[in-house]
Amino acid sequence: MKTKAYAKINLTLDVFEKTDGLHLLDTVIAPVDLSDDVEVNFFEDKGVTCTMDGVLQDETNSAVKAARIMIEEYDLPGADVTIQKHIPLSAGLGGSTADGVAVFRIYSDVFGVKVTRSMLKKLGSDAAAMWQNRICRAEGTGGIVTPVKIEVPYKIGLVVAEGGVSTAECYAAFDENPGKRRRFTENLLAKKAFDVRALGNDLEDAATALNPNIKEAINRLYLAGAKKAVMTGSGSGVVGYFEKDAYLPEDVTELKILY
Repeated sequence: MKTKAYAKINLTLDVFEKTDGLHLLDTVIAPVDLSDDVEVNFFEDKGVTCTMDGVLQDETNSAVKAARIMIEEYDLPGADVTIQKHIPLSAGLGGSTADGVAVFRIYSDVFGVKVTRSMLKKLGSDAAAMWQNRICRAEGTGGIVTPVKIEVPYKIGLVVAEGGVSTAECYAAFDENPGKRRRFTENLLAKKAFDVRALGNDLEDAATALNPNIKEAINRLYLAGAKKAVMTGSGSGVVGYFEKDAYLPEDVTELKILY
């Protein structure tokens, strides 16, 4: 069975103190039409294999993790997972989690089993929101997810800065210099109409310190006419918000939010 694994962007991302070793977050996540292709064929035994663009993956791959969780939870058959990658990795687009969520969807559809909150939590902090496949607010360590009604009246363009960013290194750099708390999520949701000025990401300064190419990507989007440019996740992807009739240069990838 085949399905699409959709990327996400963070409209906002607020980072707070740690609890049980994990940062508390408050973020608005939107699914977008950039996607990987995921195919699952089932075994009679409990084995799991996975290739991504022809390269065999190990147990750290999210698609492998998702299959293992399903097998252990419901005593289901094993799987051979094939991923054709289109979502850039280390870009803050949820590309790894998206593949795991796609495997969950296939198992759920084929065998009629429920994907629970605890199963999604095992996969990753953004998995519960990405499972919704709609714009959501995710709070805490990602398990508190609330769909929100937001219309984004802008054309969206993506630039992925070269070099990527390690999520662990980004959070470590943030911890060393967290800066001022700006409450982007609360400010955005308090508005009666979408206000592009309310968008922002607490991790942007830390990620830019690790990878200066992110600042260059932000500047490229502003030079192209973006009204706002905000890093997504822990980087290195940067999202620009343009007027609907704006022309996007060839080096800016247009994204569409999935409502």
